[in-house]
Amino acid sequence: APLTGEKFSVTVRGVGFLFGGARAGAHKDVAGRQRIKLLESTQSCRTDLPPDAVTGIGCVTPTTCNPRPRTPVWPVDREGRTYVEATWQQLAVKAAKFDTTYKICYCHGQCSERMNWQEVPGDPIFVEASPYSWASLEGHPAVLTDVATPSYLAVSRPAKSMGLDESTNPPARTNWRVKMVRSDLGDCSLLGDGDICPTDPGTEAMNCQTGGRAPLTTTELDTLELRQDQNNLDEATWQLRIDRGVRNGNYMVCFSDDAGTTWAPLPGRATRYVQVDLRVSADRGLYRYQRRAVRAGVPRPVEFRGSRLVLPSQTSLLLTNGTE
Repeated sequence: APLTGEKFSVTVRGVGFLFGGARAGAHKDVAGRQRIKLLESTQSCRTDLPPDAVTGIGCVTPTTCNPRPRTPVWPVDREGRTYVEATWQQLAVKAAKFDTTYKICYCHGQCSERMNWQEVPGDPIFVEASPYSWASLEGHPAVLTDVATPSYLAVSRPAKSMGLDESTNPPARTNWRVKMVRSDLGDCSLLGDGDICPTDPGTEAMNCQTGGRAPLTTTELDTLELRQDQNNLDEATWQLRIDRGVRNGNYMVCFSDDAGTTWAPLPGRATRYVQVDLRVSADRGLYRYQRRAVRAGVPRPVEFRGSRLVLPSQTSLLLTNGTE
């Protein structure tokens, strides 16, 4: 099984794979039409999208996924005619709140047809649950829409994570740190976003880009009239504030239990990401990283969302050939 959050490759093996590469000729190179997706074991290959915990594979619909095989390999059958395997690289799976098993779904071509998506036989991919998770405090949703109104989130671990002896005791709560990283970056080792920051109440925004912020103290919790059992060593609370320069979108809750030395993204109890939807944003224009799917030769309207857009719009879109 792959390590949580670590990059890994998936190779699908069989017979009768599609021709591809220079050996097949450009007019016959259809191997790039193959696709895979990673789904939880209870999901349907034909009707479901990959969960947010899966990265390295993007699907805009259950049948429209990227990328193509990254490293087509040339082992062929005895007549030298077909592939026998295809490999996808740079995949990763983040830990969820509970233990999760995943399966591989494969499409040999014409992937817009649901019936062409099939489960690949083999051992499932097992990912252990995250030892920590986050949740918004009651009355403080995980959608931040106002600069003047802070929100609060709590990070907790199951009580059973407390060791039976000193050698297995988990890290002390005083070493816990939180920073926020944009979800499209996908890497908690990067700098945190300084415009959405766990801060101390009543102070200026702190630099949360590197070391993260420690949880609120008992005095701060009492001042804010937030309820938390201080004898509960398995939970801590942070205050979130946003600046007007923040970008709308989803943010990972990146967590460290060793005072900022190592970082990992946390799953939420209700949602994986904290969402920023600032109605009056410093940015004007279309949101980034939006994906839409259309079928060649079939006209259809395509809608894009944005912030502070002016109507009638003077914006133009340019379509270019992609690399995938």
